[in-house]
Amino acid sequence: MLNGRPLASFFSKGTVAIMGHERSDSCGQFMSIAFSVVSKGRPQNMLELTLVDVPKAAGSYQIGEHRSICKNPGIINAAASTIIDYDMSGNSYKLLPSSVNYLELTAHDPVTGEVKGTFQVTMVVDRKVNSSEIFAFPDILRYVGTAFHTRYEKK
Repeated sequence: MLNGRPLASFFSKGTVAIMGHERSDSCGQFMSIAFSVVSKGRPQNMLELTLVDVPKAAGSYQIGEHRSICKNPGIINAAASTIIDYDMSGNSYKLLPSSVNYLELTAHDPVTGEVKGTFQVTMVVDRKVNSSEIFAFPDILRYVGTAFHTRYEKK
């Protein structure tokens, strides 16, 4: 749910994509999961939330402000932004740290890269694009009880 509505209904005609990617570094093995909602028609608008530094193991994790995962193990970073017609930057959002922000990873298959879970996060606009010709994106994004099931791209 995004601002009280299913993700797919964020735009009157839109599609939802969930993608994941794997990465390894000196701090360990992690994945990122991106949730994109794309409108149909012109201009084509996209809203994307990315959860970064997600441990590759089932469990409960805090979503916190962006910091090095090596210094803050178990804290996932979040970023959100909008894009208009695939080539123009829109709003950027930052985490609202006073809200309850978490990821519950309920299943992880290391062989297939399949992951399932739910999350809750609130983001507030950090940089806003003002134009009467552009879709009016909200100032606050509240993802509540958002369930997902996807596979991440293995390297």
